[in-house]
Amino acid sequence: MNGYPTDEELSRLIEELEKQPLYAPAHLQESVLCKLQKEEQKKREASEKVSFFLYSFKMAVGMAAAIVLLFAIPANDGSNKSYASELRRESEAAEEKLDMHFENGREKLSQLSEKLNTMVDKLFQREDLGGYYHES
Repeated sequence: MNGYPTDEELSRLIEELEKQPLYAPAHLQESVLCKLQKEEQKKREASEKVSFFLYSFKMAVGMAAAIVLLFAIPANDGSNKSYASELRRESEAAEEKLDMHFENGREKLSQLSEKLNTMVDKLFQREDLGGYYHES
């Protein structure tokens, strides 16, 4: 014999063991729960590290983008001018145009007034009005 039980001996041993109730050692439940808690703790720590790394990465990318935009936007056409200064210049140009139109209108009005005055003067200076001429 080679030291191994035969098939018949094994089947008898199995039958005897199946008839008896099985009991786990008292410390088995505690050790299994302890291992599970340690594994969960390691997973949680790893997850927290990854979350912190992702947060740090997002913040770094955001800051880099802000710095790039800070320097890139004002220099888009090679000058350091802002949209507000452009609007101010356009507003000033529009005011100048309006002032010019106002002055032109005032000059035309004064010219028309002078013409009207000369026409009225000529009209009242005529001798043959065909009616009564009355100075007031």
